[in-house]
Amino acid sequence: MKNGNKHPQMLEGIEIRNLVTVEFPYGLPGFEWLKRFNIAEVKDNPLFSLLYSTDEPDISMIIMKCPVAETSEELYKLVRKEIKRYFGANGNGVDIYFVVRLEKGEKKLIANYSAPIVVCRDRMVGYQLILERDLSELICENSNVR
Repeated sequence: MKNGNKHPQMLEGIEIRNLVTVEFPYGLPGFEWLKRFNIAEVKDNPLFSLLYSTDEPDISMIIMKCPVAETSEELYKLVRKEIKRYFGANGNGVDIYFVVRLEKGEKKLIANYSAPIVVCRDRMVGYQLILERDLSELICENSNVR
């Protein structure tokens, strides 16, 4: 990544397709003092992005965009209810992401389906939802993502 912005070391050598800044009014759980984050989309793999703090770039996480075509109706209803509470909208123009971690020993990615990050594209505002239900079975039954 080549630009004048501060960015995490994990982006070194990765070509970015799109970089947007999102305001998180409440921060993210565990990082409530950080309010502004960049989402850097990986050029050759638009499913994955890197979410990192603009103030402390080494506070970063891999996120996976939830493909709308692969979400179940039940999942969308659960998330839409929360989206309506935060954005006052019906969910149009909102992207849903899941935080992903790398299991190095098993060489696989594990997604956290209980705490989706939602971003309103129109206002560039985001929140991390903490849901009472694990959404993994709703996503995995309708997708090739595990």
